[in-house]
Amino acid sequence: AEDSPRNRLWADDSLREAFIAENPAGLDADDLALVDSWQHRVAGRFLYLPHLPEWNGPALLIDEQDVGYLVHGITEPLHEAYPPLGGVWFMHTVLLPFEDRIIFDGVADMEFSPPWDYDRSACTMHRNVCDRGDAWTRLPVDATPDVARVRRGNQNVLRVFRRMSHDQSEYHTNNLAVLAETVLERMDPPVFLRDVSPDLFVQLMESGDIDRQTLYLLADFIFFREDYDLGDTLMAIWREYKNAGD
Repeated sequence: AEDSPRNRLWADDSLREAFIAENPAGLDADDLALVDSWQHRVAGRFLYLPHLPEWNGPALLIDEQDVGYLVHGITEPLHEAYPPLGGVWFMHTVLLPFEDRIIFDGVADMEFSPPWDYDRSACTMHRNVCDRGDAWTRLPVDATPDVARVRRGNQNVLRVFRRMSHDQSEYHTNNLAVLAETVLERMDPPVFLRDVSPDLFVQLMESGDIDRQTLYLLADFIFFREDYDLGDTLMAIWREYKNAGD
């Protein structure tokens, strides 16, 4: 219910803060610190992918910004508490930090999405997490890209690109890997291949330091990853500069 004690607690941080200050349950300092850490909770609607082998146990929950979280159950694995029933499900819940892991608050409303609604969005959400090479195992999330994380994500997507693209994929993949390693990963902050913005693409085109064929490959690669709007935009920029130089 909307007016349940649980919902009131998460809607009003002053209740949690008053509990910590007054400590009516007589909790020790570690337990009070745990309750305090719940200020970093994440509430929302998550794509629910239970018991994926690549994540080694916890369920993968993905929010609507394509951020992935590896979530444990409280007393049993999440996939046992909410077993997969076929199709794709979304979970409405609250994620909490708990020592060295993420749990949910024990209450979840499940939403089934019929195949004609979910196929594309669910696959895209999952791929976007995999493209970045990680899902978060602790809260709060530090979303600032670091070189190791960006490099891992770039290597992941290039591995797929090499396997799935056309006959010259090895040549194209190597060119993109050089672009990632020598340019994008050295930026501050470092940039994922799939996250090159139109403004950055223009900057790369105007620098004159990067072969334009490589930048064409970059636009083609982003289109290949099914980010069609961004891929089309980058391709249009590439053609504009190419035509201006011809």
